[in-house]
Amino acid sequence: MPPESCERSPEPIVPPGQTPLPTVEGELTLLDVRGDDRLSINGYVTFTWSTDGERLISGSNDGVLIWNAATGVLERRIPIPARIESPVRVVLSPDEKWLAFAAYMLREDQSRPEAPGIFLMRSDGEGEVRRFEKTGYDISFSSDSRRLASYVHIWDLVSGTDREVKPPKFE
Repeated sequence: MPPESCERSPEPIVPPGQTPLPTVEGELTLLDVRGDDRLSINGYVTFTWSTDGERLISGSNDGVLIWNAATGVLERRIPIPARIESPVRVVLSPDEKWLAFAAYMLREDQSRPEAPGIFLMRSDGEGEVRRFEKTGYDISFSSDSRRLASYVHIWDLVSGTDREVKPPKFE
């Protein structure tokens, strides 16, 4: 059997009138569409895609917004119970039942945020949005969607419990 060639595979062919999905997460600074409720985001925003690429999920000062990627129509808005200074990251669990939104938030007694925290919520918008301060923004879900972890915190989403963990000490 001859060795396979090391040529690059060709770019996928996209049918006319369709836009290929982006392959990485990114950040928008300003997008304003006037006149209807189609995709409209003002200010700083972070976003991610659903696993099927049919929905764009954004986190901003307006809360967590779930958009239909084909039509640009807003499907769901999940308000955030805090003043956001700067959104950092929004993460969707692999089973798409949970969302975690990391952001720097302002408290009433502060003029500047100290450290980023997260908001944990169900992606269907049901239930409360739970707020956790000073957790950092490097968050990820386990592959089975049962846990969410940050640098200093672990959430068990099945039991509804959470616990702080000590960060490792480096010498």
